[in-house]
Amino acid sequence: PQLTTDSDGKVNVKFTINEAMTKWKLQLFAHTIDLKYGIDIKEIVTRKPIQVKPYYPRFFRQGDQIQLSTMVSNLSEENQDGNTQLIILDASSQSDISQEFLSKDQSKSFDLKPSTNVNIHWNVKIPKDETRTLIVRFIAQGTHHSDGEEMVIPVVSNRKLITETIALPIKGGQTKNFVFEALKKLSTNGSTPQQFSLEFSSHPVWYAVQVLPYIMEYPFDCNEQIMSRIFANSIGTHIMKKFPKVASTLKQMQGEGQSVSKLLQNQELKSALIEETTWILDAQSETEQMKRVALLMDFNNMNESFHSAVSKLSQRQNGDGSFSWFPGMYPDQFMTQHIVVQIAHLKRLNIEGDYMEELQNIAKKARGFLDYSIKKEYDELAKLVKEKKASWEDNHISSITIHYYYCKALYSDWNSDASMKIIDNYYLNQIENFWIKNGLYEQALCGIIASKNNKSNLAQLIVKSLKQRSLVSEELGRYWKNQWSYYWTQMPIETHALMIELFYDVAKDVNVVDELKTWLLKNKQTQHWGTTKSTSEAIYSILAFGENYTEENKFVSIELGTQKLDLSKSAAGSSYYKNNWYKSEIKPEFANIKISNPNKSIAWGAAYYQYFQNLDLVEQSNMKELILNKELYVKTNTIKGQVLKPITDLDKIHTGDIVTARIIINADRPMDYVHLKVMRAAGLEPIHQLSGYQYSGGIGYYLSPRDLATDFFISYLPKGTFVLEYDLRASFKGEFSDGVSSLQCMYAPEFAAHSKGIKINIE
Repeated sequence: PQLTTDSDGKVNVKFTINEAMTKWKLQLFAHTIDLKYGIDIKEIVTRKPIQVKPYYPRFFRQGDQIQLSTMVSNLSEENQDGNTQLIILDASSQSDISQEFLSKDQSKSFDLKPSTNVNIHWNVKIPKDETRTLIVRFIAQGTHHSDGEEMVIPVVSNRKLITETIALPIKGGQTKNFVFEALKKLSTNGSTPQQFSLEFSSHPVWYAVQVLPYIMEYPFDCNEQIMSRIFANSIGTHIMKKFPKVASTLKQMQGEGQSVSKLLQNQELKSALIEETTWILDAQSETEQMKRVALLMDFNNMNESFHSAVSKLSQRQNGDGSFSWFPGMYPDQFMTQHIVVQIAHLKRLNIEGDYMEELQNIAKKARGFLDYSIKKEYDELAKLVKEKKASWEDNHISSITIHYYYCKALYSDWNSDASMKIIDNYYLNQIENFWIKNGLYEQALCGIIASKNNKSNLAQLIVKSLKQRSLVSEELGRYWKNQWSYYWTQMPIETHALMIELFYDVAKDVNVVDELKTWLLKNKQTQHWGTTKSTSEAIYSILAFGENYTEENKFVSIELGTQKLDLSKSAAGSSYYKNNWYKSEIKPEFANIKISNPNKSIAWGAAYYQYFQNLDLVEQSNMKELILNKELYVKTNTIKGQVLKPITDLDKIHTGDIVTARIIINADRPMDYVHLKVMRAAGLEPIHQLSGYQYSGGIGYYLSPRDLATDFFISYLPKGTFVLEYDLRASFKGEFSDGVSSLQCMYAPEFAAHSKGIKINIE
């Protein structure tokens, strides 16, 4: 600071202060040569006599009309008059282009008394073809003072790249015609064609075979994972030896570089780049798992893994024959039964090898513990009956007991002594009397148990009942609608795999088995089989029952209008084919797609049509598998509380109103890794600005508000209808395009939907 004194000894302090309009504390300290001193503390205020405070939107959208405003304040102690200007500049050339956006009154006058302010407004119209980045500058010029502020604001396009999709599922031995409705409107609705893509997999069973390494490489060292490792290695070796085509195909797949996660494929067709989502680690992990397919062809590595895993499992078995989940934990009856069942499944597949004898010894040793557990349960029941606290005729059959008798039914040499036969007869009668009281999984177990114990009438009754309660879809196959949960008897993949075994062994119904396999493979299309247990059960049911799909080698026939596609250069294994057509190459006749499948297994694919369209003219997608709607409401306070009032085209919103955006999702199947992008108008501001995980409407998701839209990343979207809501505040007056909302399964991008375009009016 510069200090100057006058003739009276007064000191003037002159210095430059920080550029901030606020209040400061100034501390002054002075002293004489003989150390006499004085201290004074004063408050000073930095301000401009005239100050502008503009309100900026985050972006402009082509074709919008918006009211921009600034508050001009007189912070001096005298009257201030002058003019306020809105100047719009081209950010690249710095040239004044205000006249292109303002029809009149670029400059507006003000006359302010001390300590007063005024809001000044301009109506700005963004041209429909505007693409430049703009500098918006506000200047207040008084007689002696002035102030100004500016902001760089982008102009976003009102045209959006829309992706229309159609799934192309087809059963074995079927010829089917598909009509792509979106292509029928080619160039007739003001849209600009960009790209047409078609992809198809003639043998999607290979997507199931490729997940075997996932089971082998699962990192946790519990007994269930060790058994799963043995199971995967055994099936892998079995497939290599029994089906030579598999080995050559896997080798070819490695050479073609197909070991990429489904999440990382078809990036140009997906609504969100995977690097911007919360699932990048999942995609990298799955890619690494698929690269390990090469292990299936390394017999030396497999044999070494076999003996190591079998030896470890044998060492983990307790002295009484039981297994714990992890070493040192309590003996677990279900874990023991699960391992015994897996060994029986390997025997059913006619797996050969010297290690199989050791596995059979493990199963025999486990039998003693399992028989003891059932006998202990029976003795406790007998004690309760003796004390008249229970009755023999009541329902005493538990899930774990049913599973025990299923386990026992898989071993023909598992004979009971006289004392156990009494117990067996009691529980078999319990199964006959109370099977209907249990869930789907236990009912399927009861059907297999009844068949193995010569109760064919009961077995057929259970099969008939389950078949009547199943649902059949030409695309999805046969399945059951059930309230799935996380208990071991309520897992959808394990239950469905067991149904395949039931209808193959008991009902001898090959057609139903094929329908059940169809559902399992279609489930793999949109989802990751989440656990090693469900994955191993699914692969077992696909390979052990019904037709063997892995040896089929014919390509499907695809016709686009009059053009027949050449699929001879499809990828190995899955026979994956993909081709793109651009702009002028796209023809309206592509709307008619004819597919013939000469194989016994199902096949599927998808077609994608991408085009640019004005947001206001976008119509709701017509995909029946996935439906998306967006609705806007004004939240108002009444004597009954807050009420949501629907916003129609004729209704107007007022600045300050809270607008609730309601997103309605309807999915006809569960899906993994779903991205929802909800665009918003330039005149609306999200109330909640922070990203984070939320749970609402029956689903969990990661919410990420951004400048132009709000992203929802849904790791798992169940089947059904779900409603998501979030609030915005009306911040600017004008007419705005609210954009469209889009939803896409990143695991299977052919399942995508979008809402219609919306325009809103804010006053």
